[in-house]
Amino acid sequence: MAWIIWRLRLTAGDILSDFSARLLIQKVAYIMKTKELLDMEFNLHIHGPYSSELADIYMELAREGDEVIKRLASQYKPREDEESIVQLIMEYIGNYNNIEHGLKVLETATTIYDIYDYNKPKYTIKDAIEHAAWLKPWIEDGDYINEALKLLKTLGLLKN
Repeated sequence: MAWIIWRLRLTAGDILSDFSARLLIQKVAYIMKTKELLDMEFNLHIHGPYSSELADIYMELAREGDEVIKRLASQYKPREDEESIVQLIMEYIGNYNNIEHGLKVLETATTIYDIYDYNKPKYTIKDAIEHAAWLKPWIEDGDYINEALKLLKTLGLLKN
């Protein structure tokens, strides 16, 4: 987990004081879980898939401080696919002038995918989108759904 924090260029202070930092960690970790790169339980929550176990880990790391995070991160040798996921998410979020918009796209994408994955084969992706929009009516504003679907395809979680 320290490697993800370090790779996302987050500090202990960011984690302790900024909800957006914690949201970003949760969503990146969830995507890693969907790619079978992380073994952690996630449940659908207000802002999409959420792991209390993960929250405990990153909060503890944040309390330990930046030097501990950096030391632990330097000891971890990421797999190529782990690196590519974090790089892709960072680039994707960075393409927005407003990081909050990028985070909402990420939240929308992970929520749609979580609903779809949990309910398949009875749910189509269209069903998952409708369910997500019912839970989060704001996702229909600002083209979040189309951007989320594009991100899921880019991540290889949905077929073109």
